[in-house]
Amino acid sequence: MKNKSQSSFSSKYWLIIISVVCVILLGIERFTDGGGPLRFIAGYTVIPMQEGISYVGRFMSDLSDNFETLDEMKKANEKLQSKVDELTTDNTRLRQEQ
Repeated sequence: MKNKSQSSFSSKYWLIIISVVCVILLGIERFTDGGGPLRFIAGYTVIPMQEGISYVGRFMSDLSDNFETLDEMKKANEKLQSKVDELTTDNTRLRQEQ
């Protein structure tokens, strides 16, 4: 007697059926010069997912570049601020000597 959780086909039959379907689809793809059902299916499933992942990757890369630019700007700002302080001190001293 079969349990309710078991299907009527065994696993090896499902594997054979799926394999045959894959071979048929590959054959159709081969003879239609790439315009067959696999390209159609990929156009609606894989390509949008790939574009989404690519978008996220570009966003993360841009974000990383922005942080590097921010660090460079902070260092340049510190150098300029120290130069301004130095020149202000020199200017004040020269005015006092005058």
